[in-house]
Amino acid sequence: SLLALPARPPPPAPTAAPSAVPETFSPSARPTPRPTASPRPSAAPTTTSPTILAVCDGRTGSFPYAGRTLHCIEVDGEIVNFWPGPSRGLKTCKVSDETSCPAGFAPWVPRSYNHAKAVLDHADVLGRPYTELVGVYRDSSGKSACDKFPLNSDAQAACSDGVPWTSVAPDEPWWLSGEEDLSVSGNYDSGCWLKTFDLRSSSLGFDADDKNCERCFTKYICSTNVVEFYPSPAPTVSPGPSAVPTPVPTPGPTPTPTPAPTPVPTPTPTPGPTATPTPAPTPSPTSAPTPVPSTAAPSPVPTTPAPSAVPTPSPTRRWWRVQPFDCAAHPNPLQLIKTPDSGFRVQERGVDGVFGDVYDAAAFATSNTVSAAAMYRDEATGEHFAFASFGNRLCAFDAGDQDCWQGSKFRSSGANLAAFIGSTYYYTRGDFGGNKNADAVHAVRDVDKYEPYVSTDADVRVRVKKNLFGGSVFDLAAVVERGAEVFEDGDVDGAYLVGLGRQHWSRTTETRLVVFKIDPATRLVDRYAVLRSALDWTNKDFTAHPRVESRSNFGAAFSYENAAGRRVVFASSAQWGLFELDLETVAIPSACWNAGLDASVHVACPESETILRYVGESTVPDTDLTSMWKHDGLNCVDATPEL
Repeated sequence: SLLALPARPPPPAPTAAPSAVPETFSPSARPTPRPTASPRPSAAPTTTSPTILAVCDGRTGSFPYAGRTLHCIEVDGEIVNFWPGPSRGLKTCKVSDETSCPAGFAPWVPRSYNHAKAVLDHADVLGRPYTELVGVYRDSSGKSACDKFPLNSDAQAACSDGVPWTSVAPDEPWWLSGEEDLSVSGNYDSGCWLKTFDLRSSSLGFDADDKNCERCFTKYICSTNVVEFYPSPAPTVSPGPSAVPTPVPTPGPTPTPTPAPTPVPTPTPTPGPTATPTPAPTPSPTSAPTPVPSTAAPSPVPTTPAPSAVPTPSPTRRWWRVQPFDCAAHPNPLQLIKTPDSGFRVQERGVDGVFGDVYDAAAFATSNTVSAAAMYRDEATGEHFAFASFGNRLCAFDAGDQDCWQGSKFRSSGANLAAFIGSTYYYTRGDFGGNKNADAVHAVRDVDKYEPYVSTDADVRVRVKKNLFGGSVFDLAAVVERGAEVFEDGDVDGAYLVGLGRQHWSRTTETRLVVFKIDPATRLVDRYAVLRSALDWTNKDFTAHPRVESRSNFGAAFSYENAAGRRVVFASSAQWGLFELDLETVAIPSACWNAGLDASVHVACPESETILRYVGESTVPDTDLTSMWKHDGLNCVDATPEL
């Protein structure tokens, strides 16, 4: 959530009470240059500071506006605003393009270094792509003599030898650099946006790129780009009738005003109030308020805004802006599938066992591999968000967009299996090979916060001996105990990740169940066990669904926890079907846990056997799932699936 600055004192003259929802204002198609007359009548007009397009209504904080959230902050004694657009708004490359900004708004324009820094500090929860577009451009192509001037409104106004830079708010001050120019390269097309990078200092300003019209944006911040008023340190006296009590005091003020003062004011105090107040008002009322000190009445503009009409859904700041997944509409097992046309889709298993499209993951269209998919559940709101590995980074995604954490990359290159436990995302390379970091399960802790922690090599507590389970695990499911054992190992509050090793149909009906246990203090994997696991085909109709492949991986894992109980299910990549782990058969003697970094001494557990029972078909039409890079499972953990 964005933190609101403390509210400033009200403007000099009382105005009508602010509306509860700023949407009721009707800004013009283009922000009105300062100054203008107030768009709202004032009870006592003043000339000290004109009111301008009052979308913030003289308040600081965050308020609902045009279907999203308007943020009003104080900078250098002025109130400015910004409105983050949708995560996939209208694409804009130049000033003539349409944007997703509401009426009266345009791409934001910094007025000063302090303004730029304040907005970047407040908007950092949105991620850097939102602040890269600023509404500054030039009406000529190539180079201009004005490129050698600092990019701010004062410096550009002094340039007379070329075409100056300007902004979408031409009558307002704007600023991209202080004393130095931005050293734009000159490959600029008229009217196109600049792309800004790091804000370095008040002198150097932003880094910027003017690469023709190739800098296009679908994420950006909008603003009216004007200030509403300049709040003074304390309210000033109105030039109109005084709102303070008459200068002639009464001999003894009462706790409440006298309902009817004396008919005509006298130069000396009256002996005292009448014994019985007269019900009639004074014969000659004045425009002044009742003679009660002005500080006793509520301020015309509340100094503390009421709670936001749209509460922040999470108590922590997120780094992603994608939309939550619709679990109510899609409670069944899901897979992120690479399609034959090299696209990516999220598909849901139907009651007939066939997976069908939920949506195209359009944001992944240029990727060869997208995997390590998992669903995060926000404990505060119950919302679910889809995540996956893209470009070796953790990315949240929805039907049309992706937001990737721009901090540390994954430790294990080519991560392709993952699961969430709380706000920790666990991932690894499924074949536990490829580089020195791939023989361990890694973690990204506090994914729900703006600064998640990506574990390092120094955090690894146990390395894996992969030939204990056939060389590969193809997906993970999470199991969390809450005061009662699910896995029999003497711990009633354990947290585990489970995956299946490779299965060979022609040789045996066995596979291997790999169980990783989480250290609650560090939230890192600190031990693992490898158990035998038999496939129970009792409910399989081989006539209707004959076996096809002689070998199968289990490339999609699903874990459910709801009022009906717990279920852990695996989908065969060879489309053998869906298999549910019998949780009561999972017993792990203490001697079966492998720990430490020397994997050569690790062993499988010979005395424990778990059962996986066939519960239904699992078919993905027209898609080859034999590669671990082509599909991965995810689901809404508290949903009730139809298996």
